[in-house]
Amino acid sequence: MQVQALGYRHRRRTLRQDLLIVIGGVLLAYGGWQGVSALQERWAVDAARTAIRAEMATNLDRIAYRLAAQPCITHRLDQIAGFLSDGAVVPAGIKIGAPGDTGLDDDQWQDSVNSGVASRQGDADQTAQSFFYTSGHALDAYAHEEFQTWTQLRVLEKGTPDPATRRTLQQALATARGDAAAFESLARDTLAQARAYGMTPDASRAPGIANTTCRPLQGR
Repeated sequence: MQVQALGYRHRRRTLRQDLLIVIGGVLLAYGGWQGVSALQERWAVDAARTAIRAEMATNLDRIAYRLAAQPCITHRLDQIAGFLSDGAVVPAGIKIGAPGDTGLDDDQWQDSVNSGVASRQGDADQTAQSFFYTSGHALDAYAHEEFQTWTQLRVLEKGTPDPATRRTLQQALATARGDAAAFESLARDTLAQARAYGMTPDASRAPGIANTTCRPLQGR
């Protein structure tokens, strides 16, 4: 009887040990899975942040390039104002030029937002990126309207406008001035915020449509 009791207790200990081993294995596997999952999550967030910053860098270069051309754009608008004053004659052979188009790439940002990865970055990254892309869309809208307005102003390359066309171009000039001023103000804020985020743009990188207002009005 004593032998049977000892055998029973031995089997119970063995069963407990087996259960503990199984439970420990499950917990270890679960912990390992959580560790792998956390690591994959970190990789995904880091990859998204890197891609977004690379996209931002391209956009910032374009903004800086356009901002660097602001003195030429302002000077050209002043020249156009002279051509549109009453009694002015537009000389032959002038080339008004174009302020250039900054454009905005936001595929990486949109993909990260839609997938939810962007919101899993740190607060500083989320704040800087949200400000940049909100500002970037506004700058893109200013640049787009500006580009369309300068297309109207290039009518002056055909010669002195009639009174009706002159009035239309004077309105276009006012719009162009407004867009240029708004772009300059917001662009300066955007570049300042980017620098605080550790990003310094390269103003020498021209966009697809380059600025040509720094060229001479005539003699090209």
